[in-house]
Amino acid sequence: MDDFGTGHGALNYIKRVPGTEVKIDRSFVADMKVSAESRSVVQATIDIAHSLDRRAVAEGVEDGETAAMLADMGCDYAQGYLFARAMPINDLLQHMRQIRIAA
Repeated sequence: MDDFGTGHGALNYIKRVPGTEVKIDRSFVADMKVSAESRSVVQATIDIAHSLDRRAVAEGVEDGETAAMLADMGCDYAQGYLFARAMPINDLLQHMRQIRIAA
């Protein structure tokens, strides 16, 4: 479920829509460092996802501090500019090969 917590990604849909992941909207992730309320929403969303046997994916992760906070909260995956910008598929494949070599 994409953009959980906004629009159609509301609580009444999460139990009805099939899937394996719940994506936490970037608007909550972006405010985590300065907003206790956003941190609470992110933590609650991670907990809900896990209680439904789904993985939690945070969108819009742009710095290491936010990534570390999410890891401490038990978030399963993160995506955002910290890792890479959007790119054409051929560039992505090359990027992934480079990461694999560096690891």
